[in-house]
Amino acid sequence: METKLVTFKLHIPSADGSSVARTVDVQVPARLDQDIGEWVLTEEAHDLIENRKAEEIGLLSPEQLRDLRTRHGLGQKQIGALFQVGEKSWCRWESGKHRPSRSINLLIRALYDGEISLKYLRHRAEMRGPAGEWELQVRQAIKAVPRRRNSKASPFQFPTGRPRCGVPARSKRPDFRESWQTQDGLLVGS
Repeated sequence: METKLVTFKLHIPSADGSSVARTVDVQVPARLDQDIGEWVLTEEAHDLIENRKAEEIGLLSPEQLRDLRTRHGLGQKQIGALFQVGEKSWCRWESGKHRPSRSINLLIRALYDGEISLKYLRHRAEMRGPAGEWELQVRQAIKAVPRRRNSKASPFQFPTGRPRCGVPARSKRPDFRESWQTQDGLLVGS
């Protein structure tokens, strides 16, 4: 298999994503595809392009994310709770399967660069409660709401059984499927 290095023009988006901020040349490997007779990018080239783009826009690499977590002695679940994301999200970021958004990356980078402290983030995260606690509180609040025993009452009726907004209680909706017929394989309205 014949390979060579080619120059790939990488367009770096602006912060709001509405335009190209700059263009960077990246040297990447390409291989000659015998079937079509053209040079195509290799898998390694795609990885190099993706990593360079992430680096240019300031995203942390998976290795940097793992380093941050281990430097502070945290597990994936703990650091996920710290940034109010799930453990699986953090795992995907560390493995390189996905990348954090620019906004969450900004916060993670601030901790990575020492601009904010772990103590500050823990304090802010505890004010909102640990991950998952909020959902538990909502479920408990829903269970505490008294239920009506009237099985005939629907959420669209008053407790007396009167319909809301002037809609009849037992209105029959028309079946629109009956008004369509096929004509030469096409659906037409009747």
